[in-house]
Amino acid sequence: MKKRFSCGHFGKGSYCHRCKQESEKVEEVKPVKIKEFYDPRIDVSLPKGAAKKANKLLKEIDKATNYRQVKANKLKIDSNLVYIRLNKKYRMILERIGKKLSFVKIVDHGTFDQETSGARMKRT
Repeated sequence: MKKRFSCGHFGKGSYCHRCKQESEKVEEVKPVKIKEFYDPRIDVSLPKGAAKKANKLLKEIDKATNYRQVKANKLKIDSNLVYIRLNKKYRMILERIGKKLSFVKIVDHGTFDQETSGARMKRT
C-alpha cells in the first residue's frame, strides 16, 4: 500500500526515492571548463565559435608577413588598420606595423559600424 512522505510524494518504500535522486543529482555538479587554451587577449565572453576562430587567427597572425595571408581587409578610414570577420556578429581589428600585424581588439558588428563610419578608431 502506498503512503505519503513528508515531501508530498507517494510511494511504498521507507523513504522518497525521487527526492533522494534529485539531491544526488544536485551534488553532481559538472566542473566548469576553463578556456586555458585560448589566447589571453581573447574575451572569455565571446561565443564559442568566434573565440575558437579568433584563437586560430591570432596564431596565424604571429607568422603572417602580409595582411592578405590571413584574409584581412583594410579599413577605409585608416590604411594601417585591417579587420577580419570572425562570424556574422564579430570582427577582429588588427593594426599594421611595418610588415607585422598586431592585435587591437574584437568588437561586435554594431560597434564596428559605428567606429568605422568616419570617426577615428579608438585603440584600447
